[in-house]
Amino acid sequence: MVPENAIHDECVDRVAALIQAASGIRLSLAKRRRLADLLAVRLPGLGRRGCVAYCDYLRNRADELDRLVAQMTTNVTCFMREEDHFECLREVVWPDLRRRAARRGYRIRAWSAGCSTGEEPYSMAMILADCLEREGGGEPWTLEVLATDLNPDVLRAAREGIFTEERVRRVPPDLLRRFFQRGTGARTGLYRVTEQLRQVVTFARLNLMADRYPAREGFDIIFCRNVAIYFGAQDRLALWKRLAACLAGGGYLFSGHTDGFMGLPWLRRLSPTVYRLADEA
Repeated sequence: MVPENAIHDECVDRVAALIQAASGIRLSLAKRRRLADLLAVRLPGLGRRGCVAYCDYLRNRADELDRLVAQMTTNVTCFMREEDHFECLREVVWPDLRRRAARRGYRIRAWSAGCSTGEEPYSMAMILADCLEREGGGEPWTLEVLATDLNPDVLRAAREGIFTEERVRRVPPDLLRRFFQRGTGARTGLYRVTEQLRQVVTFARLNLMADRYPAREGFDIIFCRNVAIYFGAQDRLALWKRLAACLAGGGYLFSGHTDGFMGLPWLRRLSPTVYRLADEA
């Protein structure tokens, strides 16, 4: 006997297709099972007719679809994740930006695409702010970090900038002292990003499957890591093309080690996960 709240494969297919169309996320077998469980809880007794009505509802209610998308993604991150990228940021990217500083107006624009709960953009901001403080040369530098994600819940947490001791354990001690406030009393064990650093990072909601991104000026640095693993090959290639189009001449694109980056002729590969756009592009 089929349980009353069993979800038909046809219904899972329909909802999975809507999720992919909205976000680019292709659901693995494990994710599809998770989706079936979510639908069974959310829609007890759902039959084929009910599924059609629910899909119509999803097409007209972006908030409901957003909730499903958020539950299909894994927001696992930490500060200084994939440390070789932050070493590259300090040892390769910063000296290059420093050399080109005058014609770039002493300005650094960076983007964390798929920022989750904020550890990545705050890590980027810390490294770049540290470089500026140590070697900025006294010029009037401006540092701007854009951080975007599709999930409004993780964006709310990211803006707060409050993390447990376990979450900040990879932050070097000197950066932890300078860029975090340590909680006391009822907040013992918590760390909050300083107001000065929070002002550097701007959080915004963005669907990376959008045809175009609202970038008014090119970025010097784009991190898009461990995001493309959710996409099919065609959507993944389209994503890399759109991101590359948002780079300033000489800008750097960082992908995740598991993202399966597809090489683009106008990007020079510096390492398996770091690419640079030509200066004249």
